[in-house]
Amino acid sequence: VRPIDRDLIGVLKPTAVIPLMWETWEFRSEDFDLEYCKERGILVLGTREQGPLCNMGFYVALTCLKQLLDYGFDGGKILLLGNSPLPGLSIYEHLSSLGIQVVWVSEDDRASLKYEELREHFQQHGREYSHLMIAEHKSPRSLIGALGLLTGEDIKSVNPDIRIAVMCGNVDVRDLKSNLINFSPDVIAPFGFMSFQPYELGPRPVLNLYAAGLKVGEQMARARLLGIPPANAAILVLEQ
Repeated sequence: VRPIDRDLIGVLKPTAVIPLMWETWEFRSEDFDLEYCKERGILVLGTREQGPLCNMGFYVALTCLKQLLDYGFDGGKILLLGNSPLPGLSIYEHLSSLGIQVVWVSEDDRASLKYEELREHFQQHGREYSHLMIAEHKSPRSLIGALGLLTGEDIKSVNPDIRIAVMCGNVDVRDLKSNLINFSPDVIAPFGFMSFQPYELGPRPVLNLYAAGLKVGEQMARARLLGIPPANAAILVLEQ
């Protein structure tokens, strides 16, 4: 349905609601005119993806594991770049619970290393890793590339055979190609978009998220149809 722009929002009835089938921190202004929704009194709420009724963290971890297995993972050591709670922490916890050696690099205090420590760590230990997993959906900073925390040249000089799997994150594909570094998938989406998504597992994670989003929408619509103002309706729904 995106972009949800002025043309679409302008024809909605006053009691219309827009449930986002993603968490609000994933908001991108380029494909959603939130300010116009506020102007028109259209209620907008996100969907909690990390609760007991909709635990997408589990599916994200499974998606990561599938991506790694599809890319030749055979039980080696993984270097994971990605903030939490999604995708970084979820991937780290689930893969570690399987006995997989994962070194997690993130801005999160629970991570093995901070991003600022990545280059020095890779110079000393980069040859130990079979795969480098990029799962960064929060920070737009360049992770891998000519201006990144690690350059293609850094990787080539230490471990030219490492395989880079990109779920999401800011990666300079041109730099990787120029240094003959292996990466997957073939097409890497820009930051803010997923290059390898949970639907790769099958319909269950998608249906789970859709059902949760529709439930949020149901509660929003019921509140607005009762004549409750948008701000009060939002509070009522969030308390349920």
